[in-house]
Amino acid sequence: MSVTQLVGYANVVNESDSPYGAGWTFAGVGRLRLYNNDPQVGSGALVLLGDGRAHWFAKQGNSYLRPAGTFMKLVEQSGSFTLTDAWGTQRTFESIGGGWYVMTSRQERWGDETLYQYTDADNDGQQDDLALITDPWGRQVAFTYASGNMTITLDGQGPLQAPIWSYRNGRVTQYEYD
Repeated sequence: MSVTQLVGYANVVNESDSPYGAGWTFAGVGRLRLYNNDPQVGSGALVLLGDGRAHWFAKQGNSYLRPAGTFMKLVEQSGSFTLTDAWGTQRTFESIGGGWYVMTSRQERWGDETLYQYTDADNDGQQDDLALITDPWGRQVAFTYASGNMTITLDGQGPLQAPIWSYRNGRVTQYEYD
């Protein structure tokens, strides 16, 4: 029997409480969780980027320390957060309550901005269910929720022949294509 010892750190994130269902995320649509004097993790911000990456920014005074091995910067201003990556892309996160923040915009270094809007589709009191994405050219993708299903509409062209997600108690229970 051989034993391998790993030295370093790892971010382990349980997405069981994702607004899109247990374990589900939308690629590129991030969330942020703020912790203040939590007995397990202390004070800081956990940024979930929607592509499986998660980064912990420990709070030190009024600043957030960048995670080792990254070139990202997290700044809090006027109740929102801005995350800037090594390429100059800025993601803005706005509070939805309970320590959670949703990504409301992503601006590339050359100025192209994508906007994200949310709704409370599962009636949990938080505007955390994606409702509309508007790209830099004004094209829109709308997400509507009814009878436990999500419908995706691209630029007003009607429902896409795309996945249908069935929800029960705010969680995805079935994933299928038309």
